[in-house]
Amino acid sequence: MAVQYISFLALRVKDLERSKRFYTEALGFRPISTLDVTSSTTPSAREFGVESLRTEMIFLERDGMRIQLGTFHLPERLHLPEPRRQLGYSHLGIRVDDLDVTLREVSRCGGSVVEGTRMSNPDFGSEVASIRDPDGARMELLQIPGDPTGPLGVPIQ
Repeated sequence: MAVQYISFLALRVKDLERSKRFYTEALGFRPISTLDVTSSTTPSAREFGVESLRTEMIFLERDGMRIQLGTFHLPERLHLPEPRRQLGYSHLGIRVDDLDVTLREVSRCGGSVVEGTRMSNPDFGSEVASIRDPDGARMELLQIPGDPTGPLGVPIQ
């Protein structure tokens, strides 16, 4: 099987600092890493049809559960489809060791690849693609070198 590790559950938030405070102070999560990406080589930038998109994220952990709080810095003119405007659940991040094999399995089992979202990012040595389960829940498959259980981004000390 190509799946290595269920990496994180991503939540789209309006105010990153406010949400970080809630999850750390009210629920006891601890920050483990941050990631700030401005690029055209993200599945969301491709899906939204923008040349560059800044996505700011913080990864938190509690009891072995990792969540990603993330916010898009969107151009004023951009009007997202309703499911992508919603706050809350964004996607489930899944580390894989072979993106090609996993994408074939996704299709074979009734899921779908979100058109135009598969790409490589040489800065991270990664390949990613967005998929949907048979009911439309969005997930992101990440083929990234290194320990699949390690946090993504810059570790927080």
